[in-house]
Amino acid sequence: MNRIKRIFEFELALFSIKKLIRKHNPDMVIAERTTSYGFLAALSGIKPVAIAQQGRTDLWPENSILLPFKRIIQNYAFKKADIIHAWQGNDIFDDRSERQHG
Repeated sequence: MNRIKRIFEFELALFSIKKLIRKHNPDMVIAERTTSYGFLAALSGIKPVAIAQQGRTDLWPENSILLPFKRIIQNYAFKKADIIHAWQGNDIFDDRSERQHG
């Protein structure tokens, strides 16, 4: 049931994004995360679109059953993007660092 709800939310989000684009007529759309907002921005057809991606978090966890699907979505978003802004964050923490800072 949860997956069906997510599919409905996704379709509604795309409709909402297209409506906002028509209403505000932005010069550019900047979307963070390739497998969610970036993918939706790519589907919307707006140009130019910039996708911002930090580290490998969109393709995480690496043993996820959804990883091949996420790669397809990410590749589509990257192909449609006019600008890709990517940076590497601190993805790896030891237990002490995470307790102290997280």
